Amino acid sequence: MKILLSFCVRAFLVIAAVAAVDAGRVAADPREIDALSAQSRRLMFDSKIDEAIPLAEQALAMAEKQLGKETAKYAQLANRLAVLYRSKSRFGEAEQLLKHAIAVREAADPNQLVDSLNDLGLIYWDTGRYAEAEPLLQRCLEQYATRRGPKHEYTATAATNLALLYRDMGRFDDAERYMLQGKGIREELAAPVRDVELSNSLNNLAGLLRERGRYAEAEPLARQAVEIRTRVHGLEHRDVATSMNVLAEILRATGQYAEAETLLGTTLSIRRARLGAEDVRVASSLNSLGGVYEGLGRLKEAEAAYQQGLQIREKHLKATYPNHPDIATSQANLGALLKSQFRYTEAEPLLRSALDIRERTLGAAHPDTLKSMIQLADLVRARGRKSEADQLFDRALSIRRSAVKQVDVHFATNRNKLTNTKTLAFGSERANRLTFGLANVWVPTEITADKAKTQPAMAKAGGATSANEATEVARLNIRDKIELQQPDFVRRAGQTLNLARIFPRQALLFVHGFNVSFDNALKRAAQVAYDLDFDGPVFLFAWPSRGGDSFFRDVRGIFDYTTDSKSAAVSSEFMRQFVEEITDAIRADKLHIIAHSMGNLAMLEALKVSADRRTLARARIGELILASPDVERDRFVQLMSGLRESALLATLYASSSDRALMASKRFWGNSPVGYVASGGEPTIVENVESVDVTAAGDTFLGLNHDIFASNPAITADMRLILARSVHPPDTRAPTFERRFSTAAGRNFWVFRSPSQK
Repeated sequence: MKILLSFCVRAFLVIAAVAAVDAGRVAADPREIDALSAQSRRLMFDSKIDEAIPLAEQALAMAEKQLGKETAKYAQLANRLAVLYRSKSRFGEAEQLLKHAIAVREAADPNQLVDSLNDLGLIYWDTGRYAEAEPLLQRCLEQYATRRGPKHEYTATAATNLALLYRDMGRFDDAERYMLQGKGIREELAAPVRDVELSNSLNNLAGLLRERGRYAEAEPLARQAVEIRTRVHGLEHRDVATSMNVLAEILRATGQYAEAETLLGTTLSIRRARLGAEDVRVASSLNSLGGVYEGLGRLKEAEAAYQQGLQIREKHLKATYPNHPDIATSQANLGALLKSQFRYTEAEPLLRSALDIRERTLGAAHPDTLKSMIQLADLVRARGRKSEADQLFDRALSIRRSAVKQVDVHFATNRNKLTNTKTLAFGSERANRLTFGLANVWVPTEITADKAKTQPAMAKAGGATSANEATEVARLNIRDKIELQQPDFVRRAGQTLNLARIFPRQALLFVHGFNVSFDNALKRAAQVAYDLDFDGPVFLFAWPSRGGDSFFRDVRGIFDYTTDSKSAAVSSEFMRQFVEEITDAIRADKLHIIAHSMGNLAMLEALKVSADRRTLARARIGELILASPDVERDRFVQLMSGLRESALLATLYASSSDRALMASKRFWGNSPVGYVASGGEPTIVENVESVDVTAAGDTFLGLNHDIFASNPAITADMRLILARSVHPPDTRAPTFERRFSTAAGRNFWVFRSPSQK
């Protein structure tokens, strides 16, 4: 009886539905549509996007058939499906749905129109159409603030969306203002909404501060975002992956590679599982991972990660959005990596395409566009097309002169000059004469103001602003190199000397270390001078290191170690000649010397010979900074004893976490002076202020061999030494703690971060 009754009821409903047909349209049962839509939304919130989309599509199809496409209900469902499509990077389909929803809502549901405008603005942002996105997102912020109130969650979201757009447009001040507005609103929301929404603000603000180079401020915000999202959503949620990716980028930028690599491995796993192996957010993680591999010197892995990320982005974006900025990012990173390996033929089309896309999408004045312009200029210069390179360099300057600072490095080298290259180049073999010249090195300054803001905070934390020498130097480009005869060399350096105001009538000489190419030595000299704000003539003495264009980041170059050590010693006579004759010729009051690693051997041997010949006074040595000296201890004591009568006062930076010098110790069997045994004391001799800077940097898998250049506290200390001759270290800053060595009967100093004090 029940079965018969049920059958009759169903038959009645079918007959009633058929009877209600009006021009092919079936009467709606809104409860069924709503049930499908609600189930789809629940799945979306659980990150089950692939399961949510078919249900949302079914609900929309039912609404179209039963209600029609011009109804408010259809527009609502179309908007929801568009949001799901956007989460799967199906931007074209999402855009069409949103445009239809907007057209319907303008007439049938104006109160919900702002939601569709917001989502369309985000599609434009996703696809790099920033000029189209900006007016929509501005309008949304105004409407949400008016309708929902200035302290509403939606208003905070709208402010954050606009901030993210301005970040990508390179308008960082505007971005930070709106991001802080959104964060301030969310901090006042009631729990648990506050935690979820606040994690969004923390994550986005951390990403912006990373872009601005303010890593010390960014890292705790990113860690807090990861903690909140993991607690609220669980470890496998896509939002957790987003926060981890932001944190990993910050850690990569500060040289914390091991943790960054672990986070990115987790991020990739989550995104591949939740979004699919070829989602564009997987490409973002691959791009970040490529940066970590590059910083670690694992160049083959870096290239593979960049290639894979580029392939995903091109596959899913290029057909519909050929000028998407993310494609340019992948091309620029891969092109720069290939360029650093002298693979110019492969690199050039990538760098050209990246520049073309960025000019079209971001505009000529955007920081990323200028980076691409300068990278390409550096490449075509290296390929011997000087005229084209000059045009690109000049164009970059004309667009935004503040984007770069040119540091002129006057070089002297006893390396052999290469004859089979299209530009002036020097190899790793020894020459029997000095060659003089001038290089124009461009240091990017797009985050100069932010770097100045963050350095005090980083110094307090004892953290580094750059990962290592290779990471920092990769940002620099050489505009030109020319050979000069000695009289012209002296004349040009003398002109710079006369113009100096911060360091009046003072010159700076940098001597590089082991395994450094000539071009990277130029870049490091420029970076040091830039960080010190040194405005007098900057000199580089480039001795014949057999190293390539990767710095001593691992022990792969150890087989050249013996040769480099001999070359450094042999080069001391050329350096003595240079130091005595040039300083005297340009009539500098002081010549400050910063020597790094094995360069200390060439420098100290040269000064010892000058002292023995009674000609050292001609050099007018000012401050002597010995950074991580790779000089065997007994030889160092002998050399400094020979300089005792010269009244030179040297500052020695040494560390127990310097893995490069650990390798040197194992190679020779004796401790180099720049290495401090764990729990021990630095080498202490007369006329040397020895500072243990172990606490200034210790990154696992990093060599910690360039603390003098990467830690702002040490950079600030060197600036005080050079500018004002402030001695001893504890009078320069409270972070230097005075100790007494009973064995040596002399003082030494230990760098302490506030967390250790």
